[in-house]
Amino acid sequence: MSKVVVLRLIGDLESDIWVTFEWRPQGKLAEGRITTQLAPNPEIAQLYSNWQQRYLNLEYIYRNPRLKPRRIYLSSKQECDQFADDLNRSLNQWLNSNHGFRRIRDKLAAQLRSNTDRNTHTRVMIQTDNPQ
Repeated sequence: MSKVVVLRLIGDLESDIWVTFEWRPQGKLAEGRITTQLAPNPEIAQLYSNWQQRYLNLEYIYRNPRLKPRRIYLSSKQECDQFADDLNRSLNQWLNSNHGFRRIRDKLAAQLRSNTDRNTHTRVMIQTDNPQ
């Protein structure tokens, strides 16, 4: 039997984000639901923007074969990696500092671990009202 878990995020990093986590068997009603609220964290939005800009610059260098700025490329890749690490660290600290979100994380992990049968699959869906 397949299962479905849904993580729904409503809001943005400048204001509160409401998070709802539901789990259910495929085609059935939800067996459970956890809802929590995450505090605003505009720093993550800025870190994401910084990483995204470095990534897009790196993509431009990589996709344009006529450019061979080896030194700039290495520096850009290192910058991109550093911004990704900073974003990852900040995001994990923010999520793990919220008791309600830790409950969601633990329940999601339990749902994924419960797939002991090879015929059982869990589909994870993430829904948000914010395209960013």
